[in-house]
Amino acid sequence: MRQLALMLAVAALASVAPSARADVTYVEHTKIKGLGSPGAVDVTRTVRLSGLKECENSVIRYSRPVAIQKGVRSRETADIARLDRDLTWTLDPGGKTYVETTFDAMRAQTLAAAQDADSIAMTAEAPDADPRVEIDPTSDVRRIGPWEARRVIINVSTQVVDLKSGSKRNGWIVWELWMADPVPGVQEIRSFDQIYAEKLGTSSEFVPMMTLGESYRKSVKQAMLALRQTTGYPVEWTWTLRTELSPEELAALNDAAATQRESADEQADLNDKLIKNLEIDPARQAGEQLNQSNITKDLHRPEEPVSGEDAETVSADLGPGVEEGMMVLMKASSTIETVDPGTIDPAIFEIPSGYRNTAPPK
Repeated sequence: MRQLALMLAVAALASVAPSARADVTYVEHTKIKGLGSPGAVDVTRTVRLSGLKECENSVIRYSRPVAIQKGVRSRETADIARLDRDLTWTLDPGGKTYVETTFDAMRAQTLAAAQDADSIAMTAEAPDADPRVEIDPTSDVRRIGPWEARRVIINVSTQVVDLKSGSKRNGWIVWELWMADPVPGVQEIRSFDQIYAEKLGTSSEFVPMMTLGESYRKSVKQAMLALRQTTGYPVEWTWTLRTELSPEELAALNDAAATQRESADEQADLNDKLIKNLEIDPARQAGEQLNQSNITKDLHRPEEPVSGEDAETVSADLGPGVEEGMMVLMKASSTIETVDPGTIDPAIFEIPSGYRNTAPPK
């Protein structure tokens, strides 16, 4: 999740002096669809920064297909990054354990993630593509949290190759930004994120490559450079990667979505019947079989009819997203909910007492 958050924070500033040391706490809400998964992920991050130290607590919620794969509807994570020590700690509060990872190991993981993204990609930017950038600083203004924000749209058009058929088509990265100025604590956030990216071995322009691999390097770079031409800080943004669809492809996607919807409804009905047929008594309720059935019922329960933003999450359950006759390969949106400068207890950035390191001995 951090790599997507870095996508904006480090690119918005050409150079940052790493001397800022004030403490700051911010809360960011992010939604992600695509990335090779038919489902959606919803993340709320609470991040505390103090110089070269960071503590991040996240609540991650999954839509139905992802939840079925992972066996849970949601989970909580806790991570401490110590840039002054070149390592991070991933905490398990329930088990009172932690795993220590060096930035050398994280660089290797980042490279592997990029290669994995390339291996499952359906399309890639054409080798001879010449991305074109349009920046539209609109006159739209609205209030987001405590900030008055201006709407800016960055549109990068390019040529894309279908990796299966070899056919070319048009592709776009569309970045809708709501820029605010001033935002307290921004210098501290940018400073930390840029140093983090450098230690990860990824230049600021290419932070999203962990999720996009090398497939759209040219367009992503142009989008990042365009962001530097805007003023203010993005307190809300939506990033969409999409390509053209032929009428035949659009019809095939609609058929696949209908089939998947019917299959999901049938599975939900079967699980509901299983639950109703179970004998429910105190002893059975305490048993593993009933507990597992309750988990299954939760993961497969039919979604209630929804509209607006919630409909986007449910539609992600039905396969690749489609907008206006175009396939949405990836869509991510984020909102900064609060930014609060203020002194943070240094103990937050240390491993809590009683935690055990579960890393294998060297």
